[in-house]
Amino acid sequence: MNKIIIVCITLLLMGGSVFAAPTRDVAARWEFLPEIVAEIDGRKMSRAELVGKMTVDQSALMTASRERLEALAKITLKQQIEKYLIARLMRHDGIVPSAELTLEEYKKTFAGISTAEQTAHLKKIGLTKAQLSAYWRQRCRNPAEQFRVAFTLWLKRRIFSATVADEEIETFYREHQDKFRQPERVSMQSIIIKYVHKAERKAAQERADDILALVRQGVDFNKQAEKYRGRVGDKALSGTFSRGVLPLNIEKAVFAMDSGQISDVINMNVGFVIIKVDKKLPAGYIPLDKVRSGLKLELKSDRAMIWFRKAMTKERAAVKVKSFLT
Repeated sequence: MNKIIIVCITLLLMGGSVFAAPTRDVAARWEFLPEIVAEIDGRKMSRAELVGKMTVDQSALMTASRERLEALAKITLKQQIEKYLIARLMRHDGIVPSAELTLEEYKKTFAGISTAEQTAHLKKIGLTKAQLSAYWRQRCRNPAEQFRVAFTLWLKRRIFSATVADEEIETFYREHQDKFRQPERVSMQSIIIKYVHKAERKAAQERADDILALVRQGVDFNKQAEKYRGRVGDKALSGTFSRGVLPLNIEKAVFAMDSGQISDVINMNVGFVIIKVDKKLPAGYIPLDKVRSGLKLELKSDRAMIWFRKAMTKERAAVKVKSFLT
């Protein structure tokens, strides 16, 4: 639940960055609102400013009812008040949105990923590394982007600064055992001989029979699996699987096999499959050592969100807000 809250807050704050300025025709639809829609700590928010914060399809506004527009105005005002309160909390921790802070975070984030990830990112945005600085400087001028980056930084600091003792992690693990239950699983490799047309079926089966004979005589199964790796339908058939994931005839076969055993040729609609069960994994629980770091982060996030809710309640009581939306 707390992760969902974080995502929702982030999306709320990111919204303003994708808004395009309304046309005159659209703006005219908001003239029923008062010129000043609210006062927040004595600062007046105009109708035009509120409309400029909305993240809606502009064409949809031309056909929206008066009631829909009124509801949208109230929702947007509430979001902007929440954003103002969060900005106050960030300032308490010394974090103020700015172009300089945004650029610094861009650089840190980019430097902290692998070369392959950097290359993929550049490809995604269609830029070279030499063009990146100019791109960043342009984005840094966007106030909504400045706020989003500052908020993300602040939230991370709040989460990672929370303290969680080892005893708390161990207690949580014991008290929530169902979260760490694992069903029976099987780790396996597959050799897939596919065919497209019915006329190819006989040759595909003969090939599968030949390969089965080879691997049962000691030819390396994994090399054959790599050579004939593929998918049957939409399912990949190499990896670790629990019940209810694999095609029924394959599931029935592999869960009846022992570790190291090789199946007969299994007939599918689009090909023939040979399975080798590498390992059978019985039902049980994920060991604490494998989930400790994830649990620690989860508990830190929980603690940070408890603090966040209390802090927001306190800020709401401290800030004077007057809404002129009826």
